[in-house]
Amino acid sequence: MRYTIFFLIFLPNILASIDEEWQKFKIYYKKTYSSQADEQEHYENFKENLNEIELHNRLFEKGQVSYRKGITKFADLTDDEFVAKYRFDKRPPKIYLDEPGYESSKNASDRFDWREKGAVSKVKNQDTCGACWIFASVGALEGLYFRKTNKSIVLSEQNLIDCISNHTCKGGWPETVFQYIYSGKGINTEDDYPRTPSPGQCKFQKLKNVPLTIKDVGFVKNDEEALKKALVKKGPIVLCLYAGEKWKLYESGVWYERECSDIPNHAVLLVGYGSENGHDYWLIKNSHSEDWGENGYIKIARNKHRNYCSITKFAIYVE
Repeated sequence: MRYTIFFLIFLPNILASIDEEWQKFKIYYKKTYSSQADEQEHYENFKENLNEIELHNRLFEKGQVSYRKGITKFADLTDDEFVAKYRFDKRPPKIYLDEPGYESSKNASDRFDWREKGAVSKVKNQDTCGACWIFASVGALEGLYFRKTNKSIVLSEQNLIDCISNHTCKGGWPETVFQYIYSGKGINTEDDYPRTPSPGQCKFQKLKNVPLTIKDVGFVKNDEEALKKALVKKGPIVLCLYAGEKWKLYESGVWYERECSDIPNHAVLLVGYGSENGHDYWLIKNSHSEDWGENGYIKIARNKHRNYCSITKFAIYVE
């Protein structure tokens, strides 16, 4: 279910409409603020974001941009607040830069979606814990389990958040997760180790360990065609890319902005690709819950620029 905004179409009373939408927004997303001044500050942010949504969607209706903006759970934040709370600023390890990369000779189809095979679990919510790298990596592990057993599974991110270290909510890199599993430390399902609001003491249950082994971790060649082939051959792939403030209000369509950094600040799971209204896209599972984007997913422009938003530079698969 997605929050729907109505007042951008009919504006008989702008201020009253904004106030009404603000109240709906707070109720729908269960928003609370530390003080009246704090709420007023976020209300001002909300108004600015509504204006941005209206102006952008006028361009969308004219066919001048390829994606639509809408009210998301982040609509009361400034761009800087969004990036500070939900993105990381860690530099990639040297191994990411030196790895030659996988490249398959097999031709890829024009459309592919691992969700249709059963390899992708439900969309989850990292909330304000900066563990996108764990959520994306767990998605790849779920895909690996499916490819080995032909059975779907929902693994526990909380297990890794609690057990890898005391700093998992402050950002990290996927190879840490894969090394953890490779070393035999194990992981439980989400049912056996459910999500909690914050990190806690490690409660891994050895007797309920999921039988999952990693033989290899690989990196895809810095090329979009190679990424297509690897996705089909190797399963869902972890991407460390740049997902800046422009993701904040994404609602639907093929996301594209002319300028996009090549410095990664977010980890996501690549599950498919295709085309929509003449725009090629990558289908990406995010970790901001199903009430963001297209039921938790975002379509990012494909075949636009080489390494657009660093999308092919840090692509990692597991076997």
